[in-house]
Amino acid sequence: DDMADCIRSGCIADSKLDETLVRRFIDGYKYSAPAEMKEYINNNLKEAFDKICLELAIRYYTDVISEGVYFKEKYPGYRMERVKSLIAFISHNERLLECYRNK
Repeated sequence: DDMADCIRSGCIADSKLDETLVRRFIDGYKYSAPAEMKEYINNNLKEAFDKICLELAIRYYTDVISEGVYFKEKYPGYRMERVKSLIAFISHNERLLECYRNK
């Protein structure tokens, strides 16, 4: 889950996933990782990424409906925009993360 969260926080800019950066990150990590970690990444990265994005989307949405202040509202509608973009990552980026299952 930490690797997926690192991808989410380090490879997304302006609501877009930098595919080149993701590929470099995963390739670099797997280069020196032990075999069991490579297998874990192959089998679980997509699900972990989905989980991280969904959890964060839920946190943002909770702020939206409760008028909470956990996340700053940088401009009107910002938090709801984040909810939508995080949900979109779950399906949109399946192709990118799926390609690492069989490497």
